[in-house]
Amino acid sequence: MPLPKSSAESKEDLIEIVDFEGKVLRTCNYREAFEKNLLKKCVHVLVFNYEGKVLLEFRKNDKRFFPSYWNSSAAGFVGVGESELEAAERELKEELGVSAGLHFIERFIIDTADDCCINYFFACLHDGPFECNEAEKIQFFEPSEAKQLKITPHLRLELNLFENNICPLIQATFKKTSETASNRGF
Repeated sequence: MPLPKSSAESKEDLIEIVDFEGKVLRTCNYREAFEKNLLKKCVHVLVFNYEGKVLLEFRKNDKRFFPSYWNSSAAGFVGVGESELEAAERELKEELGVSAGLHFIERFIIDTADDCCINYFFACLHDGPFECNEAEKIQFFEPSEAKQLKITPHLRLELNLFENNICPLIQATFKKTSETASNRGF
């Protein structure tokens, strides 16, 4: 399979190879990491608007993994010497052109024949405007509607975490925002 095509990632860029606890073992370039399917760290960010809808990106058809699938609002690899939060903030800025207060939600591992990553899941609230810098398109969906789309396994897991109330801070904010809007006659 070809290497990932992303403005932030090239075959010469270095990536940290980690153990299942996330401890850095060594660095190597993307080519080696993908050819040998080595364990890497990735971040995924779900952006919710104040109506409770989730912003998703539709992956371009030339992507190595899950071409033409809906995915997290922003996602990517953790760079050498970069924290997971720094990587999530960078990906949000690179892919959507925004900054936001990110909340760490969960860590999960995806280990398949083609990809092996420790994924760090973050969420935030933002109404935009957004840029669409790396995806085919971006669009807001109701979380229940998003689960009916052709989505990546990462996104399915993230939406399940949200649905099962593992994101109480985000959900509480939606409730508070809705109540405030109702009191103002919206």
